[in-house]
Amino acid sequence: MLFFVPVRIPPERGSPCSGGRLFDNRHMHDGLKVGDWVRSYSMGIWRVWRVLNGFNELRFSLDAPKRPPSRTLVFAHRLVNNSWKRSFSKECAEASLVSRISPDEESIIQGLLESNTQLKKAFEKYRAENSTLNLVVNVSLGQIPGSDREQLRAACDLHLGGSIENGLTMDEVLAALREAGYYECIGKTPIKATVQLISADHEVRDHEFLLRYKRILNF
Repeated sequence: MLFFVPVRIPPERGSPCSGGRLFDNRHMHDGLKVGDWVRSYSMGIWRVWRVLNGFNELRFSLDAPKRPPSRTLVFAHRLVNNSWKRSFSKECAEASLVSRISPDEESIIQGLLESNTQLKKAFEKYRAENSTLNLVVNVSLGQIPGSDREQLRAACDLHLGGSIENGLTMDEVLAALREAGYYECIGKTPIKATVQLISADHEVRDHEFLLRYKRILNF
């Protein structure tokens, strides 16, 4: 079982959500642009802070064909929930799940922020302090030699530990797991361990997400 997990930050509760930059359009894509008020995958009204496209899809086998860039990711902060109550959060969603709010809704938002300066300042502060969002990639392993997780940890520390400094593409991660003797364990069941990787702020280099080894999970 393989996982490609965009990280989402739990909502805040309260009263009245280098090479990479060549393909990281933080201003506009398909009509969506930074600063737009939108409805996203999760409920509520959000404001876009980043639009990312031009990245290759992750593959979990070196024999699988590489899929060219096709999706666009939209990063947004939530101001209010569906009840128009303060509900700060942040998330990343595919552009196909994001749409601009109506002119009437935008007028309500503008009126709300103009009449409630405390809410406006709090939202601006939240946006300034929460302008990154990591990508989490989990690679599950089954039938690991001797069911020895400690041996797996030592192997990953040796073969993937250096990624913390410079990062690795997914293909480089797979090659490292093959060198370590665990490539054939990918996707096997029952799952015995999971290699967790992080792409800090969805960092992209030459169309590829740049990953860093995080830890081994015992499931």
